[in-house]
Amino acid sequence: MAHEMWQKRLCQRSIIIVSLCAAVGAQAQPDDPRPVKTVIGINWGTEDFPTSPIWDSAVQKVFQSRRDLVVDYFAEYLESDRLSVETASEALGDYIKRKFEGRRIEVVLANTDAAVQFAVRYRPLLFPDAPIVFGGTRLPEAALRDRSPGITGVLSGTGYRESLDLALSLHPGTGRVLVIAQGPRNNTTFGELVRAELGPLENRVRLDYVDARSLPELLATVKAAPQRSLIYYLSYWHDEPGEIILPPKIAALVSEASPVPVYGILEIQMGSGIVGGVVRRTSDGGRQMAELAIQILDGARAQDLPLVEATLVPMFDWRQLQRWGIDVSRLPKNSEVLFRTPTAWQTYRWYIIGAGTVIVLQAASIIGLIAQRRRREQAESMAQSSTTALRTSNQQIQRLARDLITAQEEERSRLARELHDDIGQRIASLAIGLSIIKRRIDKGDSGVHADAARLQQQIVGLSQGLRRLSHE
Repeated sequence: MAHEMWQKRLCQRSIIIVSLCAAVGAQAQPDDPRPVKTVIGINWGTEDFPTSPIWDSAVQKVFQSRRDLVVDYFAEYLESDRLSVETASEALGDYIKRKFEGRRIEVVLANTDAAVQFAVRYRPLLFPDAPIVFGGTRLPEAALRDRSPGITGVLSGTGYRESLDLALSLHPGTGRVLVIAQGPRNNTTFGELVRAELGPLENRVRLDYVDARSLPELLATVKAAPQRSLIYYLSYWHDEPGEIILPPKIAALVSEASPVPVYGILEIQMGSGIVGGVVRRTSDGGRQMAELAIQILDGARAQDLPLVEATLVPMFDWRQLQRWGIDVSRLPKNSEVLFRTPTAWQTYRWYIIGAGTVIVLQAASIIGLIAQRRRREQAESMAQSSTTALRTSNQQIQRLARDLITAQEEERSRLARELHDDIGQRIASLAIGLSIIKRRIDKGDSGVHADAARLQQQIVGLSQGLRRLSHE
């Protein structure tokens, strides 16, 4: 019997444990899991190029802000800055085909013109159903944009002409500009693009395009820049075998060697010694492209989304403005000035506020103590005055008391004299008179009535005298 009950309890506990495990499993496995969206981003340069991590970080930040979307984002690199466009494109195309085989790519982000050209060229082979979101200076053909799966993106100007025009306005006496615009050896179109963009400015200033075959030659040319000239640094690639120096680092070398102001267009060059320029923010481009991709993932068609115009921002290095004597008030109103040397107030504001607060509190405490001391001195003075007045009053009272006692004694003496000299003698006279009347009555004297009348008058006078003394 006991064995059967034990088996029954064991069976009940097993059922409960199985039920709990099933419930926990049901909670851990949602009925409708969110689908995973695959998005790839194609950068034109290498992974270690300074703009690549900035752009990738901006893209990922937008995707991570959408908690209701699960985005698998992959950053790929064309590396056309190190290899020929053809070689880099074939290598990346083969890599993407193998890496994403059997996986649906929802959206492709193509950063810069070279990446856009790659994405358009290889889309039929690698991701035929994926819309393309581009970021570049050249607008893809209308037929490609309107044809499914479509293309949309962020169209940005180069800023070449705007930056130089701004530099000339800040240096109106400039007669010559040395333009440094040498792209990678495998990119021969960069210099042509720059010349086309800056052509309209040749009627305002002499433009000399630097063609240096080596970095020492470039720096020597920069050092020889004449007065009333500017250096306009756009790009220079030093890609000797085993010695690769990226353009931002060369910008610092150029700025250090230059005897005249240096201007540029890249955000990553700020802080290298250039004065500034009209800059296209890398992070803004990545964010805007990712926001367009989000709309596509939400169901919008790429060809229905309008192109976004990138914003160019005048950006300057405050230290270089000071170095070359450029007044900040002459900059465009929407300019962003970096690396300002903070004022003493900006640097030590909280220390100043804290010290000021302590000083104010101490001053208030000191004033309070002084006021309290004055009140105490006044109270002590009043108390001393009261004590003096009380002492004087006490002396007066004592004097009055002595005077009163003296007056009382004098009055008593006077009363005693009157009682002794006047009343006493009169009473004695009455006693003698009564004795005489008694003897005369005994003898039968007939004139006793007159003497009795006289004694009566004396007694009345004595009574009046006693009443007067009592009244006094």
